[in-house]
Amino acid sequence: MTIGKGELHDEILTMEFDSFQEDGKSGIHCSWKGYLTGISESKDALHISRTTRLDGPSRCSNGRATTLTLLPNGKLRRTVDADNTYLDYARH
Repeated sequence: MTIGKGELHDEILTMEFDSFQEDGKSGIHCSWKGYLTGISESKDALHISRTTRLDGPSRCSNGRATTLTLLPNGKLRRTVDADNTYLDYARH
């Protein structure tokens, strides 16, 4: 995941995923983009549009709208707005 600078409605998010398909031999690559749709009043969270698939097979479907929040421990939390499920990312 890469988050860039931008203004409201700019493309600021790109994500990539690489893995092996079920046969264990052929690889799969997916990439998506997302747009900044808002910033929280406290300026500690970014609201991102549904992600759009740029590359990869159809099973790399478009994503749902999310909120990105920087946590006190330095991790980034990506929360799906529709159901509040989340995934925390560490910086590498």
